[in-house]
Amino acid sequence: LGGNALWRCFASMADAGRAFGIDGASVSALVRGRASQGLHARFEARVLSAEDLAGAVFENVPADPLVAPVDLSAGPPAAGLRPRAAPAPARKPARKPARARAPALANTMRPCLMRRTGDATTFRCFMSRDDAGRAFGITDNNVGQVIRGEASRKLMASFEARDMSAEERAGAVFETVDESPADWAQCAACDRWRVLPDGVEAASLPDAWTCRDVDVSCEKM
Repeated sequence: LGGNALWRCFASMADAGRAFGIDGASVSALVRGRASQGLHARFEARVLSAEDLAGAVFENVPADPLVAPVDLSAGPPAAGLRPRAAPAPARKPARKPARARAPALANTMRPCLMRRTGDATTFRCFMSRDDAGRAFGITDNNVGQVIRGEASRKLMASFEARDMSAEERAGAVFETVDESPADWAQCAACDRWRVLPDGVEAASLPDAWTCRDVDVSCEKM
């Protein structure tokens, strides 16, 4: 939060958004430097480094079923408009509260191994799927699809990737990947904005560009 002396740690952008009353897309826009002036004046956000992760204590942010998050990534809402509240859930008998569990790391922040198919060298180590994607010119979502075996034939034929085990992480030397400014494009089918892979410029895309061109479903937020 702008003006605060200490950073707060969250396991996902969705958790960070709930903690500050905005949505995950707005947090992502802040991290990538693509947020509106209003958001940048109020908040600061960044991805945790390897040193941050080593001693991080993540806040557990429960979802609030009564308040819908506000998407401020494209600017403040129009005057007079307020986020619509979800209907109140039916009351249930009180239960003994469950013991809180430490939140799991977001998928994009899991250390992973990746290489090009047929590469004779060993796998390269990355602290996150974001870093792996930037190193190979694809999105973090594409890296996750390759790891799960759900990517397109073209991606599966081009890359090999998997999550790192605890033993591999213990002695791993992670590559540092500089984050270049992201280039964005708007899907002609769903009107959502997507980050383009490295080397692809928005100016070179056709008017009928869609999410499918970067192996992303229009239904994915």
